[in-house]
Amino acid sequence: MKRKILFIFGLLLSSFIVLSLSINGHAQATYELELNEDDSFIWEVEEVRPRNFEKVFGFEPAFEVGDETQKKVVDVIDTSYGWSVVLEEWDYNSNFQGNGTIRSDVIYSEPEDYEDNVFIPTPANDYLTEAAQVLPSEYIIEGLRVTKRFSNYDMILEYNAQGIKILEQYVDDDGIILVSIEATFNIIPLGNYFMGFIIVGVLAIVYAVLKHNKIKIR
Repeated sequence: MKRKILFIFGLLLSSFIVLSLSINGHAQATYELELNEDDSFIWEVEEVRPRNFEKVFGFEPAFEVGDETQKKVVDVIDTSYGWSVVLEEWDYNSNFQGNGTIRSDVIYSEPEDYEDNVFIPTPANDYLTEAAQVLPSEYIIEGLRVTKRFSNYDMILEYNAQGIKILEQYVDDDGIILVSIEATFNIIPLGNYFMGFIIVGVLAIVYAVLKHNKIKIR
């Protein structure tokens, strides 16, 4: 009897989690920006070919493999067009020492106004899907991957589900990667809500194990 009760409890918990996720997804009528004050992000140069880079861009790259750049969110300001994101950023070779440079990024809430920013609104996949319908022909969008064609190279940006750039690549006409910059951070989906679900789930499992083994908690 106790096992049946625990099974039903676990089933109800799972249903609640699925339902909550479903409601959260469908209730979102407008696009949002999943950024908070003090969020910090680091990207690292994973690959670079200096000679090919200079041939295409006309100057040597100011970074090498292993160099990192960092951006920290200072403030997120709601505006009529979307958001103004105030950032403190550290360039390559700075070792993140001292204060960074303060600048602002404009993030538009309407997909038709998409720009090649570090951050885009969420749901990111829906945002880019809508953007693909109105962007110029030099853009190719596949899921969370954006390719923009220039005269002699392609720029490739890839975002995660939270609308944060996780990959930036430049590729020449021969398909040679000139530089590849990748994120070194991990984002927990749904933030605190996801952690809450995990905690509840773990507590339920612990409760079930204790009950099953008839262990008394003192």
